[in-house]
Amino acid sequence: MNKQYENIDFEAFCPDGDSPFTEAEERACMEKFYRSAGITGNGGGCQKTGSKGIRRKFAVLLAAVIMVLAFGTIAYASGILQLGVIRHADGEQEQFLALEDSAQYKAAQEALDDEESFSKEEQVARLEAECDGGFESKGTWNDREKSVTFKGPDEKTQELLDKYHLEFERTHYYVNSAKKAFDKAGIGNVLGDFRNINALESNDGYVYDDGYIYTEKGSVTIIGEGESSADPVYWELHVTPHNVYLSPRDYFASSEDKESDGFRQWDFVTAEGYAAKAISYQESLEDDTGKAYTYRNFQVVVHTKDHLVTLLYNICIDDPKNDLSNREFEKMVNQLDFSALS
Repeated sequence: MNKQYENIDFEAFCPDGDSPFTEAEERACMEKFYRSAGITGNGGGCQKTGSKGIRRKFAVLLAAVIMVLAFGTIAYASGILQLGVIRHADGEQEQFLALEDSAQYKAAQEALDDEESFSKEEQVARLEAECDGGFESKGTWNDREKSVTFKGPDEKTQELLDKYHLEFERTHYYVNSAKKAFDKAGIGNVLGDFRNINALESNDGYVYDDGYIYTEKGSVTIIGEGESSADPVYWELHVTPHNVYLSPRDYFASSEDKESDGFRQWDFVTAEGYAAKAISYQESLEDDTGKAYTYRNFQVVVHTKDHLVTLLYNICIDDPKNDLSNREFEKMVNQLDFSALS
């Protein structure tokens, strides 16, 4: 059997009861399924049989196939969302946000390979030049347009853009509401029931701190906190088209994350049938006074047909009643509306 099907627990789909399908329906569907799965010869098991036990297995497998076809992916197999792995010259590996073998991933890996081909001294000098004055200080501010435009791609990055047909985001526009950010990017309300989009707006006039941003290439970033001062939450939603260049450091789960307390990574399927990969871990941070707080950090990545969607959700758990389980976080992710991207 094709390896992508090996770890499916088919019995989980139909643990009890008789098959809801006729024998003819079972045979027709299973023949098609086995051909697509790469099963040949007797391993296909598609011949007619009078064995109730074997027919039962077909019924269970058929129920699983119907679920698989409905989701358009092998939603219940392990490793359902195959993210790229960024490999460093020293052997260290970091899990990337983009899909394995995607243009975004390949370009990022090549960019890192080029960067690490320089000597340590050259790498430090290049990094210092990039970080001089902080990230936003490198950009050109346009207060009339409420935007920041960063420098264009260097020669190597431009080669990668041309090679992989990717877009480079230079201009970030700041607006005073989440709705306006989505509207300007030309996409629907991805927030769904996760947050009330009408409540995510500001009237203070200084939009650079509001956390509602879109780019000229169609990406959107929404940054929020709890709905009240008593809600110790920080979250970020990022929506990025698949044709946008990603930095080699756009990690999903870094080696540092994996060493954190309680780190766990798991796969699940959203209510809309999208494969999702999530992580959770604990982290202790100090404020300006030196007081330490404990946070539970979550991150999930979902790839729709045309977009990469990530949600970061950090919650202070010094008060245990604020804590969330991984399953509760999944339910929160299911409040997002991925159909807004179709």
